[in-house]
Amino acid sequence: MFSYSKSSEFLWLFLVLVLTTLVFFLLNIGAGTELSKEVFGLKLPISMIIFYALNTFVFFGVKEFFRKYTEKLPNIIIVVSGMLVVMSIVFLNLS
Repeated sequence: MFSYSKSSEFLWLFLVLVLTTLVFFLLNIGAGTELSKEVFGLKLPISMIIFYALNTFVFFGVKEFFRKYTEKLPNIIIVVSGMLVVMSIVFLNLS
């Protein structure tokens, strides 16, 4: 089974995904667009991936900054989400 530290990190990741989904749809409703259209000038799946990656990167970066980056799993999450943010920036600049 998972240790307490790993299971708590997955709970934090789940919390980030739930809060990001809530904020994403609230922003979408506030912008007055339908879900089937573009959001912030991007197609819906691309904008959701960018939004999730950016929020996960920021959340775990801030959380681990106060822990002094001592845990391995959150550092892996920060690296993966950071790579997704960089790849999305490159993708958007090329298109």
